[in-house]
Amino acid sequence: MRTPALAAIALTIATALTAPLAAQSETKQVPPKPIVDEIFTIPSGEFARVMLAGGSAYRVEIGSEGLRLQVRPVQSGIQDPLVQQLLPGDSSSGTVLYTVTARADGMYEFRSTGGDAGRATRVRVTLVPEKVK
Repeated sequence: MRTPALAAIALTIATALTAPLAAQSETKQVPPKPIVDEIFTIPSGEFARVMLAGGSAYRVEIGSEGLRLQVRPVQSGIQDPLVQQLLPGDSSSGTVLYTVTARADGMYEFRSTGGDAGRATRVRVTLVPEKVK
């Protein structure tokens, strides 16, 4: 009689110990895939065009200081996106971060407009995931 009771207790303990681990693995968030991941050579006027969703925020990561990047809608009649620098000032890594919020759905162009001539700089744009409520 004791063996089935002990087995039931062991199963209950094992389930209680593994349930939190399973819940943790389900809530892990995979980093979003960049919608732009390009190397821009300064100041050659290189560009990337992507569709942005109105009201969505995008994180723009510029690999080093010195690149001036312009973000504009390709189509006329669409308002320029809201651009905000996340970490003003110099960072130790040289990376510059911005948030770009598109005001309307449309095709937008990310274009290099100047900087330290001849330098190659990586530009990544990713969708900022919505916050869990």
